[in-house]
Amino acid sequence: MKRHKNEIYGYALIFTLILTPIYISKVSATTTIHSVSNFQYGTIQEAINAATPGETIIVPAGIYQETIIVNKTLTILGKDKLHTIIQKNDAADIVKIVANNVYFSNFTIRNGIHGITVTSSNNTITENIAFNNSIGIHLNKASHNIVSNNLINKTNTHPGSGIFLNGSTNNLLSNNRILESGEGIYLRGSSNNTVIRNWLTNNSKTGICLMKAEKPTEYNIIRDNIIEEGACYGIDFWSVKYNVIINNTLKYNGNTFSVQYSNNNTIYHNNIINKPTQIPVYSIYSQNNWDNGFEGNYWSNYKWTEFDEFGIGTKPYNTSRNPIDQDMFPLRSPYMVGDANHDSIVNIKDVNIVAIAWNATQGTPKYNPHADFNMDNIIDAADIEILREKWQKTIKP
Repeated sequence: MKRHKNEIYGYALIFTLILTPIYISKVSATTTIHSVSNFQYGTIQEAINAATPGETIIVPAGIYQETIIVNKTLTILGKDKLHTIIQKNDAADIVKIVANNVYFSNFTIRNGIHGITVTSSNNTITENIAFNNSIGIHLNKASHNIVSNNLINKTNTHPGSGIFLNGSTNNLLSNNRILESGEGIYLRGSSNNTVIRNWLTNNSKTGICLMKAEKPTEYNIIRDNIIEEGACYGIDFWSVKYNVIINNTLKYNGNTFSVQYSNNNTIYHNNIINKPTQIPVYSIYSQNNWDNGFEGNYWSNYKWTEFDEFGIGTKPYNTSRNPIDQDMFPLRSPYMVGDANHDSIVNIKDVNIVAIAWNATQGTPKYNPHADFNMDNIIDAADIEILREKWQKTIKP
């Protein structure tokens, strides 16, 4: 009887939260900004040289034929990123940020070797366009930076990377669009970075490349990215370990994964969609975890037709010729958080699974990892909120 009461309570709470909209109040704040207007100076660099740390430089629209070095803590804002252009043909670094705590936004940077280079910490590079550079944005031995919401295009000239991290740690790369480049995002000797919600398309080499250098490339989180229509590989591992690849969509790349001399990486909840003639995984001397112990990945060329009640294939998916290197829990349909039974829609069936496991924690009989959408080892209101957000949504290959 107690179990049934808990389930009824779970159902009631679930439907209450699913059907109740959330209202977020907005709090306004006023900030005093000290501006240094570009109208007073012949170049942006002159304005930087004259500014006091902590001030803001506003740069009007125009084409600025120069390179700049940001050597003090400043906010530097272009008036209009489509028409506020800094260019210098074949310059090693068009914009070089060597100071900490710089905010750089709203520019087009074009025609250099490195569009924007960062060698410092705690900077924000956002809402820029990097066009026709060999490397769009280069983090060189830099840490704790945010690179977000940038558009990077045409970086095919060698080495040809949209965003290139060399010996850099603890950076966040998010919501960038990188297209028609060589490597979309390249992590070389770089660890503990988060690469999330980027869109990488039509790149001539690899969507995301992870490679060991003088330092290891470890403990990076690659999640919620879309990598599609790449000529070579979606994600390329070379002598790396302990990275987590989760909830990415890899669609119609030459091959989905190249995994060479790489071990102990964890790869799950990814949607891998290939043409019939494509090879999903090219693997050499590698052994990795292709599931999290109860759910793996969706493979469009997985032809097995028997699945359990949670949409998990009853036969492993062989990712390579190594019989140990398998996805033990391949998914029936593309992964979508909230879809507990993996049938491509969030609906009452998923509510039933959550209600039965309501308030259960890992290690207790009722606990069901398929209902623990946020993977915090308890079925609670946070999982209900995910159901509410995804209610009635569908997903297709």
